[in-house]
Amino acid sequence: MSMNNELYEKVFEELCPNGNWQLDDTVEKLLRLQINRPPRKAVSDEEIRYPTSPAGMRAFLDTFFARHYFQVQNSLLEYLTSEDFLELLNTQNLNILDVGAGPAVASLAITDMVACIIRQLNGINWRLNSKIIRIRYVLNDTANICLGTGQELIRNYFRLNRQENCGLFHVGTLSLEKEFPASINQIRRIYRNLGFYSIIILSYVVDSLSEEQGFVNTIRGLKEVEAMCNSRGRVLIVQDRFNESVVKRVSSLLGKSYQEDKLTQYIYSSKNNNDSYTYRYYYCLFGPSSCSPALAAVSA
Repeated sequence: MSMNNELYEKVFEELCPNGNWQLDDTVEKLLRLQINRPPRKAVSDEEIRYPTSPAGMRAFLDTFFARHYFQVQNSLLEYLTSEDFLELLNTQNLNILDVGAGPAVASLAITDMVACIIRQLNGINWRLNSKIIRIRYVLNDTANICLGTGQELIRNYFRLNRQENCGLFHVGTLSLEKEFPASINQIRRIYRNLGFYSIIILSYVVDSLSEEQGFVNTIRGLKEVEAMCNSRGRVLIVQDRFNESVVKRVSSLLGKSYQEDKLTQYIYSSKNNNDSYTYRYYYCLFGPSSCSPALAAVSA
């Protein structure tokens, strides 16, 4: 068995025992603490999906945190145990761009996976060039409460996980409270200061776009952030199962393929955390490349 296959299997076994994705003790504690802080009030379905108030944030975390967390981990597991990503780890610096960040769920999912990977590498006697990996986060969302909660969750993750983070260090978090792709100039300025982004995640960014011009602008924005991705990095677009047509169209215009995947997870909810369920979702994962013919036609 190759080192990468062994690493994949060990990380998968830790994160998804018996084929059921679950949070580790630190992240579950972090989630419980954050959920219990805001008031418990009835909120609309729209507020649950796109929280703008403390009560809405509580409902979002209770309903969607684990679901989105596991989607990101499941989508990135093969890449994060690949030679490309291990080479990025050896640079000692990871820059994560999280567009549609919400409360930084995707960023936390990646961070905890990296900690798991480093632990498993130590277990199979594979050493990184350095014991210190520095992570910088760029969070882009339109809601101040999402950005504030995301910063707090990242900060508390490193505080609670101080003894177990295997040399991971939180260097800093930058927040952009501007709708994508209008935020592209700020994203570009940060890229010029920090260097290439290692991983770029776009979570549910394109699902609510109905106007043609808005859709075209988003595709252009996607190509621009793709150009800021490290040659060994990846761009991940995540959408739920109700948006296959959107994912199909976006991937076609980007010249990429998309996947439908299925995962089984434990339920982390104030109502029930002793059950599990299985569902499908869509994602598009790709490395940076030149502009596709389809996009050239859209941009003309």
